[in-house]
Amino acid sequence: MNLFFGKISKKYDEAQITEGYYKATRESSWFNGIKPGDYSFIIGGGKIQLWKAKEWRTKSGEDILRFDIIHNDLGINTKKLSAIKYFKITMELAVLSVRSTAKSRKAFFPIKYTPSFSEDMLKDINTYKKEDTYRKIHILSSKDKPDSPSDNIQLYKKDDVWQLYASEFIDSSITNSFHDNTPMLGCGQINKDKTISKVIDPKYSGKKIPPNDLSVLQLYDLFCCNYRSKEIIESSDLKEIDESSDESDFDAVLRNESNIILYGPPGTGKTYEVLSLIEDLKTDERGVQIKPMGNLNLSKTFWHLAPGRNGYLWDEFKKNTQLGYEWCGKEFGDLSKLDSVTENYYIRRRFSQVKQGDYFCIIRGWHCLGIAEALEDYSFEKAKLGPFDFQTVQIKWLGIFDIPILLNATSTPTFSGISGGQRWNTLCEGLIERGFSFDTEKNDKPIFKKLFEFTTFHQSYSYEDFIEGIKPRLPEDKIEDESGQAPEIEYEMKSGIFYQACDRAAQLAGYSDLQGAIDDKKENRENRFSKAQPFYLVIDEINRGNVANIFGELITLIEKDKRLGEEQETIVKLPYSKNYFGVPANLILIGTMNTADRSIEALDSALRRRFTFVEKAPNSEILRQAKYPHIEVDLKLMLETINNRIEILLDKEHLIGHSYFMNIKNLNDIQMAFKNKIIPLLAEYFYGKPQMIGLILGPSFINVKEQVNLFDEFETPYSDFTEKKSYEITIPDNWQAYKAIYGGN
Repeated sequence: MNLFFGKISKKYDEAQITEGYYKATRESSWFNGIKPGDYSFIIGGGKIQLWKAKEWRTKSGEDILRFDIIHNDLGINTKKLSAIKYFKITMELAVLSVRSTAKSRKAFFPIKYTPSFSEDMLKDINTYKKEDTYRKIHILSSKDKPDSPSDNIQLYKKDDVWQLYASEFIDSSITNSFHDNTPMLGCGQINKDKTISKVIDPKYSGKKIPPNDLSVLQLYDLFCCNYRSKEIIESSDLKEIDESSDESDFDAVLRNESNIILYGPPGTGKTYEVLSLIEDLKTDERGVQIKPMGNLNLSKTFWHLAPGRNGYLWDEFKKNTQLGYEWCGKEFGDLSKLDSVTENYYIRRRFSQVKQGDYFCIIRGWHCLGIAEALEDYSFEKAKLGPFDFQTVQIKWLGIFDIPILLNATSTPTFSGISGGQRWNTLCEGLIERGFSFDTEKNDKPIFKKLFEFTTFHQSYSYEDFIEGIKPRLPEDKIEDESGQAPEIEYEMKSGIFYQACDRAAQLAGYSDLQGAIDDKKENRENRFSKAQPFYLVIDEINRGNVANIFGELITLIEKDKRLGEEQETIVKLPYSKNYFGVPANLILIGTMNTADRSIEALDSALRRRFTFVEKAPNSEILRQAKYPHIEVDLKLMLETINNRIEILLDKEHLIGHSYFMNIKNLNDIQMAFKNKIIPLLAEYFYGKPQMIGLILGPSFINVKEQVNLFDEFETPYSDFTEKKSYEITIPDNWQAYKAIYGGN
């Protein structure tokens, strides 16, 4: 029996939830391995159902997986679902059962269960009515010791630090990332603080708390995430029904679209939405945790070793435990004693500098293929005994990469040291993504694959920055050349951030890089990209750049049906490198656009046609009075009143966002919000007309300046200026002035 849980959003197709099917391309990542005969808990529409997958069919020309609905409402919420004692507690079950899964492009997630959980128990509605079915969170007192075995999650203190008892039913992704955040109480994260208060409350000491009172999600958010990171749970998530977990408009669009622009006036959460996406991609929520591979010592030398011309030696190298390079023939003798008149003396002598503990990074062009550690110092007596016709050193392979690490610069030396420069930085990033760390102590924190790139457009951003161009090879990216002389400046073809993102997206589909995908057969591309994890390229301020110039001839390639793996995939030849190029189907482009920015031109119409636009409008509901009980102003009503007046005087694109009023706790906070954020923004909107601010905020914010006397002996066009009123902005220091904005008493 295979068991899953699935998230189905009613925003995409509400009929799915009521009629019992899921719509997506059959081979796509959305199904994540579920097939006819499998069971799934279905979360959506404010309830949890139990379905059994029945058959593949089509509906309105689209693939669907049809299910039999066994129970259309189990009468439980996600707090109880994640606490069923027969299930292994995983990050996916704890987090994704509540949050949207659109970013991962998966709708179903497998559940691991114990052998004692039978198919009859799964289908029996009475199973879910028994309180004994669910784990509790046992907060042990100082006198208690963890029970083994126990069905409950056990928290206990050791050396005054909270610990999680490592039960077999708790996944290692949770135990490895567990750390005590309770000392951070009161530092600003409201929902985390609520969980801390409950955990440390003496009345719960020694008690077993049921899931509706303290959930697995709350523990995960507090103990397995950084305290200051974006909170996984919202206040609404703590309610009985998980209706709040349904998709946002952004997530709903993200489910099916590959090119998205978030647009709206300032302060409405466009950047916050993007940063939230990035934060999600750095955490367990994406489910791409990397197995730790060990620590690398930065005090040792990292050597760049090329595996022969065009990499022809690589297949032999990776099967052996000895490494060397062709320039160091055994006939040269001891390289440390090599005569300096020897041809290419510098490149040959370097190998003699290898010490025990040094690292060999096998690099071919832009690819790092593996890393090995030297087990001994260079010694000619040992070096000449290797299996190749050149001198070698005994090594231990630390990692051989089926999918290579992508570097952002090449290097011409066959064998050289690597340190500093852009190539070194991308090598380090790639090694970290492969599970390596650079700490002197063991690092148990989870490591995640990088699934995004972030850039910001500006007026001088170019095609060469975005796609590819000829760039100088900077001195810090090279060491001495083969003659031993300091390198002269050289130029190389370098890929821009968009090309690099395409490479990374292709790697997520199992290819070495984008070229590897293009060289494959079309049917293989279609299969791989449909199942691949998405890679996100986030472009902040997308309308600040000259998009026609930046995208160039590739503007057509970003269309969904023109992507690699799609029906009308399009491949072109790039003008600089002459490489063939296409855009992977799993590359998601997300841009942000401030509609009130006067310094930019209208977005290029060709780009506008190819993006789906998601409006981020001011959300006054976030400012409900219940969330701000300690202030004397109705922030929700105040924001709505201000924006209604702005819309009359200007337009909808120049409203102000809710973020300017969030986190206000006292009179000083609201004064600072108006002084530093709102009034400067309104002054920009109504440049040179402060009286217009008075029309919006009221007379408490505007003072009429004293009349200025001019000498009247002179006949000039400025004579009637003595009758002109001038105004100055003031910041009120009483609550009544702010209430007066919306007519409050």
